[in-house]
Amino acid sequence: MLRIAICDDDENICRDMEAKLKKTAVENNYINDCAFKIKSFYSVNDLYKYFHINEDAFDLIFLDIKFEENGMAGVEMGNTIRKRFLNETIKIVYISNFTDYAMDLFQIQPFNFFIKPVSYEKINETVSAVLRIMNKQNKPFIYINKGIEKNIDLFKVLYFVNHGRKIEIVTLKKQLENDAFYGKISELGKELAKSDFFFIHRSYLVNYHNVTSFEYANLELINGENLKISQRYRKEIREMRTNRLSEK
Repeated sequence: MLRIAICDDDENICRDMEAKLKKTAVENNYINDCAFKIKSFYSVNDLYKYFHINEDAFDLIFLDIKFEENGMAGVEMGNTIRKRFLNETIKIVYISNFTDYAMDLFQIQPFNFFIKPVSYEKINETVSAVLRIMNKQNKPFIYINKGIEKNIDLFKVLYFVNHGRKIEIVTLKKQLENDAFYGKISELGKELAKSDFFFIHRSYLVNYHNVTSFEYANLELINGENLKISQRYRKEIREMRTNRLSEK
Protein backbone atom coordinates (compact mmCIF):
# COMPACT_ATOMS: atom_id res chain seq x y z
CA MET A 1 0.00 0.00 0.00
CA LEU A 2 1.18 3.51 -0.86
CA ARG A 3 0.00 5.87 1.90
CA ILE A 4 -0.26 9.47 0.70
CA ALA A 5 -1.11 12.69 2.54
CA ILE A 6 -2.03 16.00 0.90
CA CYS A 7 -1.88 19.10 3.09
CA ASP A 8 -3.10 22.41 1.65
CA ASP A 9 -5.55 25.00 2.97
CA ASP A 10 -7.13 25.23 -0.49
CA GLU A 11 -9.65 22.39 -0.68
CA ASN A 12 -9.76 22.67 -4.49
CA ILE A 13 -6.03 21.93 -4.65
CA CYS A 14 -6.50 18.87 -2.46
CA ARG A 15 -9.40 17.56 -4.54
CA ASP A 16 -7.49 18.17 -7.77
CA MET A 17 -4.46 16.26 -6.50
CA GLU A 18 -6.61 13.42 -5.15
CA ALA A 19 -8.19 13.04 -8.61
CA LYS A 20 -4.80 13.01 -10.33
CA LEU A 21 -3.43 10.45 -7.87
CA LYS A 22 -6.42 8.19 -8.48
CA LYS A 23 -5.94 8.61 -12.23
CA THR A 24 -2.27 7.64 -11.81
CA ALA A 25 -3.28 4.49 -9.92
CA VAL A 26 -5.76 3.45 -12.62
CA GLU A 27 -3.75 4.33 -15.74
CA ASN A 28 -0.60 2.60 -14.47
CA ASN A 29 -2.59 -0.39 -13.21
CA TYR A 30 -1.17 0.13 -9.71
CA ILE A 31 -4.54 -0.80 -8.24
CA ASN A 32 -3.84 -4.47 -8.97
CA ASP A 33 -0.46 -4.45 -7.19
CA CYS A 34 -0.49 -1.55 -4.76
CA ALA A 35 -3.52 0.05 -3.14
CA PHE A 36 -3.43 3.81 -2.68
CA LYS A 37 -4.59 5.28 0.63
CA ILE A 38 -5.02 9.06 0.23
CA LYS A 39 -5.88 11.44 3.07
CA SER A 40 -6.22 15.22 2.77
CA PHE A 41 -5.61 17.81 5.48
CA TYR A 42 -6.63 21.45 5.19
CA SER A 43 -4.28 22.75 7.90
CA VAL A 44 -0.83 21.91 9.19
CA ASN A 45 -2.26 21.59 12.70
CA ASP A 46 -4.57 18.79 11.56
CA LEU A 47 -1.67 17.00 9.88
CA TYR A 48 0.48 17.46 12.98
CA LYS A 49 -2.18 16.02 15.30
CA TYR A 50 -2.70 13.01 13.05
CA PHE A 51 1.04 12.51 12.59
CA HIS A 52 1.71 12.79 16.32
CA ILE A 53 -0.46 9.73 16.90
CA ASN A 54 0.47 7.90 13.69
CA GLU A 55 4.15 8.64 13.04
CA ASP A 56 4.49 6.00 10.34
CA ALA A 57 1.13 6.71 8.70
CA PHE A 58 2.46 7.98 5.33
CA ASP A 59 5.03 7.13 2.71
CA LEU A 60 4.55 10.33 0.68
CA ILE A 61 3.33 13.81 1.70
CA PHE A 62 2.42 16.62 -0.69
CA LEU A 63 2.83 19.63 1.61
CA ASP A 64 2.01 23.27 0.92
CA ILE A 65 4.67 25.69 2.12
CA LYS A 66 2.63 28.72 3.05
CA PHE A 67 -0.67 28.67 4.91
CA GLU A 68 -2.85 31.72 5.39
CA GLU A 69 -3.21 31.39 9.14
CA ASN A 70 0.47 31.16 10.08
CA GLY A 71 2.79 31.81 7.18
CA MET A 72 5.40 29.23 6.23
CA ALA A 73 3.94 26.41 8.33
CA GLY A 74 4.84 23.76 5.76
CA VAL A 75 8.55 24.32 6.32
CA GLU A 76 8.05 24.04 10.08
CA MET A 77 6.10 20.81 9.64
CA GLY A 78 8.87 19.37 7.50
CA ASN A 79 11.39 20.21 10.21
CA THR A 80 9.15 18.59 12.80
CA ILE A 81 8.94 15.38 10.78
CA ARG A 82 12.69 15.26 10.28
CA LYS A 83 13.96 16.45 13.67
CA ARG A 84 11.30 15.83 16.32
CA PHE A 85 9.90 12.59 14.99
CA LEU A 86 13.27 11.55 13.52
CA ASN A 87 11.55 10.39 10.35
CA GLU A 88 13.84 10.69 7.35
CA THR A 89 12.13 8.06 5.23
CA ILE A 90 8.87 9.86 4.41
CA LYS A 91 9.10 11.47 0.98
CA ILE A 92 8.08 15.13 1.32
CA VAL A 93 7.07 16.93 -1.86
CA TYR A 94 6.55 20.65 -1.33
CA ILE A 95 4.01 22.54 -3.39
CA SER A 96 3.75 26.33 -3.63
CA ASN A 97 2.68 29.29 -5.70
CA PHE A 98 6.20 30.70 -5.38
CA THR A 99 9.73 29.60 -6.26
CA ASP A 100 11.84 31.43 -3.65
CA TYR A 101 12.01 28.87 -0.84
CA ALA A 102 15.07 26.86 -1.85
CA MET A 103 17.24 27.78 1.15
CA ASP A 104 14.40 27.24 3.62
CA LEU A 105 13.93 23.69 2.34
CA PHE A 106 17.60 22.75 2.15
CA GLN A 107 17.84 21.18 5.63
CA ILE A 108 14.61 19.22 5.17
CA GLN A 109 15.85 17.44 2.03
CA PRO A 110 12.48 17.28 0.24
CA PHE A 111 11.91 14.63 -2.39
CA ASN A 112 10.80 17.34 -4.82
CA PHE A 113 9.34 20.83 -5.14
CA PHE A 114 6.52 21.76 -7.52
CA ILE A 115 4.70 24.95 -8.44
CA LYS A 116 0.90 24.82 -8.17
CA PRO A 117 -1.15 23.59 -9.81
CA VAL A 118 0.82 20.34 -9.95
CA SER A 119 0.42 18.62 -13.30
CA TYR A 120 -0.69 15.02 -13.69
CA GLU A 121 2.68 14.25 -15.32
CA LYS A 122 4.64 15.44 -12.25
CA ILE A 123 2.38 13.52 -9.86
CA ASN A 124 2.72 10.41 -12.00
CA GLU A 125 6.53 10.71 -12.11
CA THR A 126 6.69 11.24 -8.33
CA VAL A 127 4.51 8.24 -7.54
CA SER A 128 6.52 6.05 -9.92
CA ALA A 129 9.81 7.12 -8.31
CA VAL A 130 8.53 6.50 -4.77
CA LEU A 131 7.19 3.07 -5.71
CA ARG A 132 10.53 2.11 -7.29
CA ILE A 133 12.29 2.90 -4.03
CA MET A 134 9.66 1.11 -1.94
CA ASN A 135 9.86 -2.00 -4.09
CA LYS A 136 13.59 -2.13 -3.45
CA GLN A 137 13.70 -1.16 0.21
CA ASN A 138 10.36 -1.81 1.92
CA LYS A 139 11.43 -5.32 2.76
CA PRO A 140 12.88 -6.79 5.95
CA PHE A 141 16.54 -7.66 6.27
CA ILE A 142 16.77 -10.81 8.38
CA TYR A 143 19.81 -11.58 10.55
CA ILE A 144 20.81 -13.55 13.64
CA ASN A 145 21.90 -11.72 16.78
CA LYS A 146 22.88 -13.69 19.90
CA GLY A 147 21.05 -16.71 18.58
CA ILE A 148 17.81 -14.81 17.96
CA GLU A 149 16.38 -14.14 14.49
CA LYS A 150 15.68 -10.45 14.02
CA ASN A 151 14.73 -8.20 11.12
CA ILE A 152 14.82 -4.54 10.16
CA ASP A 153 13.35 -2.76 7.13
CA LEU A 154 16.11 -1.87 4.67
CA PHE A 155 14.95 1.74 4.26
CA LYS A 156 15.81 2.35 7.94
CA VAL A 157 19.45 1.32 7.45
CA LEU A 158 22.03 4.06 6.88
CA TYR A 159 24.89 1.66 6.35
CA PHE A 160 26.48 -1.62 7.34
CA VAL A 161 30.03 -1.54 8.68
CA ASN A 162 32.36 -4.49 9.11
CA HIS A 163 34.20 -5.00 12.42
CA GLY A 164 36.32 -8.12 12.16
CA ARG A 165 33.93 -11.06 11.85
CA LYS A 166 30.91 -8.96 12.79
CA ILE A 167 28.79 -6.60 10.68
CA GLU A 168 27.14 -3.70 12.50
CA ILE A 169 23.82 -2.21 11.36
CA VAL A 170 23.74 1.59 11.67
CA THR A 171 20.35 3.33 11.62
CA LEU A 172 18.95 6.77 12.40
CA LYS A 173 17.82 5.63 15.84
CA LYS A 174 21.10 3.91 16.52
CA GLN A 175 20.65 4.00 20.28
CA LEU A 176 17.59 1.77 19.85
CA GLU A 177 18.30 -0.29 16.78
CA ASN A 178 22.03 -0.73 16.37
CA ASP A 179 22.81 -4.41 16.19
CA ALA A 180 25.42 -6.74 14.82
CA PHE A 181 25.63 -10.18 13.26
CA TYR A 182 28.31 -12.52 11.96
CA GLY A 183 28.95 -12.56 8.23
CA LYS A 184 31.05 -11.42 5.30
CA ILE A 185 30.30 -7.91 4.12
CA SER A 186 31.44 -8.81 0.60
CA GLU A 187 28.64 -11.39 0.41
CA LEU A 188 26.20 -8.92 1.94
CA GLY A 189 27.12 -6.41 -0.77
CA LYS A 190 26.18 -8.89 -3.49
CA GLU A 191 22.91 -9.70 -1.71
CA LEU A 192 21.86 -6.04 -1.36
CA ALA A 193 23.15 -4.60 -4.64
CA LYS A 194 19.65 -4.72 -6.16
CA SER A 195 18.32 -2.89 -3.09
CA ASP A 196 20.58 0.11 -3.84
CA PHE A 197 23.36 -0.50 -1.32
CA PHE A 198 26.90 0.23 -2.50
CA PHE A 199 30.45 0.11 -1.15
CA ILE A 200 32.39 3.28 -0.30
CA HIS A 201 35.12 1.28 1.46
CA ARG A 202 35.71 -2.43 1.75
CA SER A 203 34.16 -2.23 5.23
CA TYR A 204 31.29 0.20 4.53
CA LEU A 205 28.10 -0.68 2.64
CA VAL A 206 25.85 2.39 2.29
CA ASN A 207 22.15 2.87 1.49
CA TYR A 208 21.98 5.10 -1.59
CA HIS A 209 18.59 6.54 -0.64
CA ASN A 210 19.86 7.80 2.72
CA VAL A 211 22.66 9.88 1.18
CA THR A 212 22.01 13.62 0.91
CA SER A 213 25.15 14.70 -0.94
CA PHE A 214 28.11 13.22 -2.78
CA GLU A 215 31.57 14.77 -2.98
CA TYR A 216 34.71 13.43 -4.63
CA ALA A 217 36.15 11.87 -1.45
CA ASN A 218 33.20 11.75 0.93
CA LEU A 219 29.43 11.69 1.23
CA GLU A 220 26.89 12.98 3.75
CA LEU A 221 24.02 10.95 5.17
CA ILE A 222 20.58 12.15 6.21
CA ASN A 223 21.64 12.25 9.86
CA GLY A 224 24.46 14.69 9.02
CA GLU A 225 27.19 12.06 9.34
CA ASN A 226 30.07 12.26 6.85
CA LEU A 227 31.78 9.14 5.55
CA LYS A 228 34.99 9.00 3.53
CA ILE A 229 35.02 7.29 0.13
CA SER A 230 38.18 5.25 -0.33
CA GLN A 231 40.16 5.88 -3.50
CA ARG A 232 39.41 2.37 -4.74
CA TYR A 233 35.66 3.14 -5.04
CA ARG A 234 35.64 6.78 -6.19
CA LYS A 235 35.49 6.14 -9.93
CA GLU A 236 32.84 3.45 -9.52
CA ILE A 237 30.68 5.76 -7.40
CA ARG A 238 31.02 8.65 -9.87
CA GLU A 239 29.85 6.37 -12.68
CA MET A 240 26.95 5.13 -10.55
CA ARG A 241 25.91 8.73 -9.81
CA THR A 242 26.11 9.67 -13.49
CA ASN A 243 23.89 6.74 -14.43
CA ARG A 244 21.40 7.57 -11.69
CA LEU A 245 21.12 11.20 -12.70
CA SER A 246 20.63 10.28 -16.34
CA GLU A 247 17.69 8.07 -15.34
CA LYS A 248 15.74 10.97 -13.81
